[in-house]
Amino acid sequence: MRILVTGATSFIGVHLVRKMLHQGHEVYAVIRPNSANLYRLPKHPALTVLEISLNQMETVANHVNHADAFFHLAWEGARAPYRDDSALQADNYWGAVSAILAAHKMHCRLFVGSGSQAEYGQCVDKVDEAAVCDPLTPYGKEKLHAYRTLMEMSNGMQLIWTRIFSVYGQYDYPTTLVMSCLRDMKQKSEIQLTACSQLWDYLYVEDAAEALLRFLNTETESGIYNLASGNARPLKAYVEDIRHAMNYKGDILYGAIPYGKEGSIALTPSIAKIQKAIGWNARTSFAQGIQKLIDIQANESKRGA
Repeated sequence: MRILVTGATSFIGVHLVRKMLHQGHEVYAVIRPNSANLYRLPKHPALTVLEISLNQMETVANHVNHADAFFHLAWEGARAPYRDDSALQADNYWGAVSAILAAHKMHCRLFVGSGSQAEYGQCVDKVDEAAVCDPLTPYGKEKLHAYRTLMEMSNGMQLIWTRIFSVYGQYDYPTTLVMSCLRDMKQKSEIQLTACSQLWDYLYVEDAAEALLRFLNTETESGIYNLASGNARPLKAYVEDIRHAMNYKGDILYGAIPYGKEGSIALTPSIAKIQKAIGWNARTSFAQGIQKLIDIQANESKRGA
């Protein structure tokens, strides 16, 4: 199949592109002009790189006259403090609108968009796709806005909106809890954290990419699909798994840092819908994923030495 992927050098995007190429698909990878992350993409005869900015997304159709599927992962400002930048998040919304217009021009049968747990806002109970959304940030609000608009614009195209929860792995943002713990446990004798008492769900990036790819060959109902491991635990349990994997002997001071303005946000996602729709389950436990990430970092350090 011929597939177009925006945000192709992003954290999840690069793993998705690799899997697509491995399965023998022809891939057009759309990246921002002069992207510093171009090195992440493999050299492959079935891969074509297109440098197109988010606000020019509709022009993709000028380069590709037909594609079977369009995976739209491009979204600027996914981390704090940019999640609160209303103008930037509104630009992302219009980028998503331009993307589905391009998908129609290329006669795509499938459009897969990347939503976020941030669309739900602060929830107490287990969250399924029918939950009422009350996003707290401009990021979450524009993700929800994009989903609702794209559904109206799908016009018979299969449209899958994956609400992605916390993903970790190679190329993760350095400021996330997982990446900062791995870094600090190498360098510090004491680590200060919040109470880490809230329930959380972590999914290994390779498993996330596998789930996205399965929609390519599965006829499913258009709509929202939670994408998570389905194994929510207190955040402290994940930190302790990292401590064990790193053999960290220092002190971890839980509660030393107060929660931010949003408070302690706990999300326990239901993944029953995606499990039934595409026959998918996460294969990598958190302990396994952390060990893989540690090994990747060690190999990268050796190559850089």
